[in-house]
Amino acid sequence: MNKTRLPSESLLVSQLARTIIDALPPRWSGRIAGGRAVAASGADLVIDVASPGGQDLRLVVEVKRTLEPRGVQETIGQARSVATALDGVPVVGASYLSPRSQELLIDDEVGYVDSTGNIRIASDSPGMFILMTGAQR
Repeated sequence: MNKTRLPSESLLVSQLARTIIDALPPRWSGRIAGGRAVAASGADLVIDVASPGGQDLRLVVEVKRTLEPRGVQETIGQARSVATALDGVPVVGASYLSPRSQELLIDDEVGYVDSTGNIRIASDSPGMFILMTGAQR
């Protein structure tokens, strides 16, 4: 039996951060946030994004090495809780998100990213929308 080895959580966080930053629209910039508030929040990953017009946006990513559709609702709750505390946009990240998991996240208006390149993040203020398709296994 050939099992795919999952990356460590710290490697996965790095991969997801790079995927998000690389997917930002032209002239937008992003950097991994730190500091006491971020550390105290329990967030797995926070990316501060700046629009070309100078408006800022904070993406708060709840990372799971694996996530099946049955665990999506609980993860959405976790993502929203931390994002609210940090005044950010909730995003769920994982090694892979199935089409069904993606659908559940879209229905609840929560962004997502996985290490295969599936990404959907939307913000009203500043207005930003990213949609890319990766593996659909």
